Amino acid sequence: MKNYILISVCCIIFCFSISPLFAQKPDSATVARSVDFVKMTDGVWRHISHVWYMGEPVPSNGLIIEADNELLMVDTPCNDQQTDSLLRWADKTLHKPFRKVIATHAHGDRVGGLATLQKHGIDVWTTPLTGEWSVKRGYGAPSKAILPNDTTFRFGKFTLRVFFPGAGHTVDNIVVGIAEPRIVVGGCLIKTAETQSVGFIGDAVLNEWSNSVRKVEEQFSTASVVVPGHGEPGDKGLFQHTISIIEKHLKQRPAKK
Repeated sequence: MKNYILISVCCIIFCFSISPLFAQKPDSATVARSVDFVKMTDGVWRHISHVWYMGEPVPSNGLIIEADNELLMVDTPCNDQQTDSLLRWADKTLHKPFRKVIATHAHGDRVGGLATLQKHGIDVWTTPLTGEWSVKRGYGAPSKAILPNDTTFRFGKFTLRVFFPGAGHTVDNIVVGIAEPRIVVGGCLIKTAETQSVGFIGDAVLNEWSNSVRKVEEQFSTASVVVPGHGEPGDKGLFQHTISIIEKHLKQRPAKK
């Protein structure tokens, strides 16, 4: 867990790690096609793509999980170019095909590569609610919008659990847990320790968000690594951190007249 290996599809993204005094801001064309990869543990990688938000490139997280002869992706990169870059990297580096993708909700930073995956014949699995919203928001229909709200299955040596805790960042957000090594992919339901902002809340259900996170905390109480939708992973303290952000935002909202 402690020894992370960073591999970049586009070397230009190296500038992100340089001091701001010397780094140049990446252009939109570079950001649009770049994906980074961090090895979290044997058989589990974090993929990081970038989406423009309020004039800045924001890192967006997903996972790649390895089995003997196949791969599973949790959330697509932010667009089709990035998703194509990810597929080419996996082919050259891991030498295995993707058989399944799980999307944690119907926003572009989770299903933005849907068309590329469909072109390659890769099944995209969502809950029926995410499938419905993916179509409504113009991303297309996932091939397998049939995931139950709480289900556990094996993939290679890993046991995965898909869990819908209720509405929060969106009405359809789910989380994906890996029993060992106790990693939870929180998607945009969970905030990184680097931020105190609620972020984009255009589709949020703010009054239910905190309770939904509490359910995740209860169901994944032994989590050792929590991967938020954006920013660096942390420990299970990210659950309470997220709750604090949401409740502070609710207190600061103007009272309805």
